[in-house]
Amino acid sequence: MHYPLGLVSLGNLPLMVEQDKSHCEETMCMTRLASTIAIIMVVVFVCIGCTASEDPPQTPQPTPTPAIEPTVDVESVVRRVLAEQSGLETPLPTSQPLPTMDVDAITSEVTERVLATLEARETPLPTPQPAPTVDVEALTRDATGRVLTTLQARETPSPTPQAARTATPIRTPTTTPPPRPTVTPTPTRPPSVAIPVSPRLIVSMPPPTHQVRLPYMTFQSSSGPLHNLYDYLVGKDRKTAAVENTHLAASWSVSADARRWSFELKENIPYYINGEASDTYFFSPEDVRHTWRLQAGIDSDRANNSGTYRPWLRSSDDILIDGNTVVWNLDLIHPDAHVYLSEDWTFGLISKAYWDDVGGENGYINHPIGAGAFSFVEYIHNEHFLLEKNYGHYRKEPEFLELQFRWVKEPATRMAMMITQETHLAQLPSEVHDQLTSRGLEIARSTLPSFFIWAPIPYYQPVSFRGDPTPNYDDTVPTRDVRVREALNLAIDRNRINDSFFSGNTIPSAVSHMAEWWDFFQDRWAPYPGPDGRTGASGGWPYPYDPQRARDLLTEAGYPNGFTLDFFAPTNLGGTPELPDIGEAMAAMWEEIGIKVNLTVSEYFPVQAMLSDRAMNGKIYLVRWSWNLPSAGMGWIWYEASRPYYEYQFITDWKEHYDTVADPAERDRLAIQLGDFWYENYLSIPLLWVFADAVYNPAVLEGYNVNQFHFGPVRYHEYTVPVYR
Repeated sequence: MHYPLGLVSLGNLPLMVEQDKSHCEETMCMTRLASTIAIIMVVVFVCIGCTASEDPPQTPQPTPTPAIEPTVDVESVVRRVLAEQSGLETPLPTSQPLPTMDVDAITSEVTERVLATLEARETPLPTPQPAPTVDVEALTRDATGRVLTTLQARETPSPTPQAARTATPIRTPTTTPPPRPTVTPTPTRPPSVAIPVSPRLIVSMPPPTHQVRLPYMTFQSSSGPLHNLYDYLVGKDRKTAAVENTHLAASWSVSADARRWSFELKENIPYYINGEASDTYFFSPEDVRHTWRLQAGIDSDRANNSGTYRPWLRSSDDILIDGNTVVWNLDLIHPDAHVYLSEDWTFGLISKAYWDDVGGENGYINHPIGAGAFSFVEYIHNEHFLLEKNYGHYRKEPEFLELQFRWVKEPATRMAMMITQETHLAQLPSEVHDQLTSRGLEIARSTLPSFFIWAPIPYYQPVSFRGDPTPNYDDTVPTRDVRVREALNLAIDRNRINDSFFSGNTIPSAVSHMAEWWDFFQDRWAPYPGPDGRTGASGGWPYPYDPQRARDLLTEAGYPNGFTLDFFAPTNLGGTPELPDIGEAMAAMWEEIGIKVNLTVSEYFPVQAMLSDRAMNGKIYLVRWSWNLPSAGMGWIWYEASRPYYEYQFITDWKEHYDTVADPAERDRLAIQLGDFWYENYLSIPLLWVFADAVYNPAVLEGYNVNQFHFGPVRYHEYTVPVYR
């Protein structure tokens, strides 16, 4: 097998140095190289003696014989040369094996340069003479580069040349990052050397709604790139989404009443800094308690998921620590709590010790550390997020040396970057996939359905549960009438959307928040033939396409000439670049039944701000959600949520009762009850379940075969395999 070392440039083409020698040979090689320096120093002094003998002194004086010792750390020089030529900021760590160098060539090169330096002198050397001034390190660096270039010239060129890339300059943090730890992680590879075609994997995505460095500061779908930096209590299989103990918890259990969760934590797991395991900061039970306090908004006023995590506990004292065991005594019944502590959510573990040492939140933001497979390098707003691999990572050492997310708003720009090989993996609308595959690029499809696309129809009470009046509240807005909501659904041609934007490769979504593959799903919710002529859970639509009936319903509701509707289609929700185009198609369908649509295509942030202010009364927006269990889905939108917009009294009563039930059969019965209410009252406009796709360059990576659940092509890159030279 081949393993990454670094990149050496020759013109504009990335080249590699490859060697299959044993580690012993490499060690001997470096020993010989060190000895070479000693020999060179002897040559220097011999040359000095020869030069001095041409002008014998008037008075003979004994010349002491100096001790000859190499004054240059040859291995360090070689590591710096290789790293610099790879475009990396720091030297290769000592855990990374070096190639077997051509010692004779380096010896010859350096000796020749030393002699040339001495012969260039025009005046005799004084007697007794001082040690010569020769920059042996500089000569060693130069010779190393020359030898590597010679070795590269022997390699067979890659069949797919790579376009020239300009390295992105690394910005210096505003405060000094923590020093590089002295611990040497255990390599996971045998001592062999191979270079990826591109040591840096570049992924292009729309900018996230929240461009932050700490996971509690964003919501689920915008947290995807941060999953490379942080690890979680519970892991998920990257293809099947099954829970597993690959992350920081070794095992867990739950009581019969689903109120007491116990996690046995793994021991001696380090946090990582600058690509290496820290010898100072290790994952501890106290980090679990600390992370919950941040997520709950107790120790930070920037928490974005407090509505999810804060109701769990009365206080952090309800998280009990007994050695390496952490016990959660919940204030509610929660049989799915472990899912919300997994890598599918935002509960990335934050080091309490490091938090305290760097002065809290601002210090952690400046140079964040985590237990994930990559370390932080830099984050430039609206530009990129750069990480480097963690050597000897406890779970899985990445094969790419660096991982960069480039934030690119326009799909056309991302498409051009894929064609010119400025990026290697990108989220692009399916309508351009054929153009890209015709150029040799390939499509990576999610192993599981990633999202359901739907249009929520917000519904508010006059006053929030906190007592705040609803802005511009009007109980006469058209969307509060069930006939209008039915008309909005009947006007949508779901088959046309499926065929036009996804080539028919989606699954119908019948009731928002209710996955067709769950056991309790009811066939009566999907009675109309879907793309394959099937009905019910096998693939039926919830409502027919019937624009004439939609017009009649508007007339019955008192809107024979339609009404004006504000409709929003976001551009930057990962995994679904088709949303703006789908929004335009839906607006046109509503126009056909007499509704005047004010369509706004923009980033998601303005919509989120209106939701937070409860200011979406009478408006509709398009969004994509991942599949969550019913209680979680309602937890985001019900009357007492942090951003409520489904304030139906039925849902409030349902949620309060559901959260008191632990029996699985009774929870299923209640889920069916909620599904019936949602379906019969047309509470939203359900569309499709989508398998997220990503376009990748097969000349740079072998593929991307993972579950792109909710995030797009941003996770599991420790498993992404490069193409090697």
